[in-house]
Amino acid sequence: MKKYEVHSVCDACGDVHPTRHHVLLEDGPDQTQSVEEFWEGKDLPADVKNVLANPFQCPTTKSFIKQEDTEQVYLVPLSYT
Repeated sequence: MKKYEVHSVCDACGDVHPTRHHVLLEDGPDQTQSVEEFWEGKDLPADVKNVLANPFQCPTTKSFIKQEDTEQVYLVPLSYT
């Protein structure tokens, strides 16, 4: 399985930040890819839906952001487990 860090576009400052959430995928992308693009036309796995439901803190503004737009949430490959 491959481990991915979830990064998201921040609505508070406009930058892309790591959300401190991770997912393990059997057949995930080899390069950074948006959640929308990777699962286009398919239901999202429960663990990915859970990540989208949880806010992350912007390191710049310190506000909490909940990004639900799957085009602005990215899977960033980390390592194989």
